[in-house]
Amino acid sequence: MKRILVLATVVALMVVMTAMSVAPAFAAGWGENGCRNDDTLFVATVQTVSKDRNQDGFVCEHFGSATLLYDNHLFSRS
Repeated sequence: MKRILVLATVVALMVVMTAMSVAPAFAAGWGENGCRNDDTLFVATVQTVSKDRNQDGFVCEHFGSATLLYDNHLFSRS
C-alpha cells in the first residue's frame, strides 16, 4: 500500500512539473497587429501565401536564431 502511495505521489509531482515547464510556451501574448509579442506583420507575398491560412492577406515574421513565418491571429472585435 505504501508503494502505491509513493508511486502516485511521484506521478502527481511529475505531472505538475511538466505542466509548469510547458505553460510558458503558451503564455506569449498577442499584440495589436495579431502577431505574438512584437513580431512584424506584413502583406503576404507569393512566397509566403502558403503560411496565410486564414487568407486575410497578412503573415507574421519572427526574428530569432532563424526567421519564422506564421499566420496572424484574427481577433473578434465586438
